[in-house]
This record gives sequence, C-alpha cells and structure tokens, in this order.
Amino acid sequence: NTDVADHTGEIRVSAFNQEVDSFYDRLEVGSVFLISGGTLKPSNVAFNKTGHAFEITLNRGSTVERCDEPVGAEAIPKGNFTFIPIDRLETVADETFVDVIGII
Repeated sequence: NTDVADHTGEIRVSAFNQEVDSFYDRLEVGSVFLISGGTLKPSNVAFNKTGHAFEITLNRGSTVERCDEPVGAEAIPKGNFTFIPIDRLETVADETFVDVIGII
C-alpha cells in the first residue's frame, strides 16, 4: 500500500502478488507518476487514513509512468500531515488518525 496525492487530495493505492513485483522498484518517494488502469473499490476506513471514499488496486492492465511535476494551481502539496503535540494526544478522540514528530 501507498498513499498518493495531487492538488485535489490523497488516495490509497494497493498492489498484490505480481503487481507488487512489477511496480515496487519503480516507485520513489517525492517523484511524480501517472497511474492508470487500476480498479476502484470503497476504502476501508479502519486501515485508510486518506479520507478518500475509494482506493485504487493495481492489476495487470495498470501502468505507472514517471512524469513531470505539475506547477501552478495543479502543483502537488509536499506533505499532508495533521501534527498533534505529544502532550495533547490524550485529548484526541479514539480512532482518530494523527501525526506526531519526536526524537528517539
């Protein structure tokens, strides 16, 4: 699984078996790709924190091609995080997805 984003939001992309072998080495964090030919299915909110109602599953007919990064109004955001200070974690409702950052 990986979460991908464009200027409109985020969506989860999944692959299994041969598709993992086919696409895994091509994907690189921070690079831009054109993904096509996948199958849409309703997202499982227990495991998907993107907030999108659907997920994409890659299959034999899928393509993943590196492309140029869009600019201007279609520029892709560099990160979609919901940072919460560690001392406020107790105040967050159960089952809420948050991001924390700290030094180990």
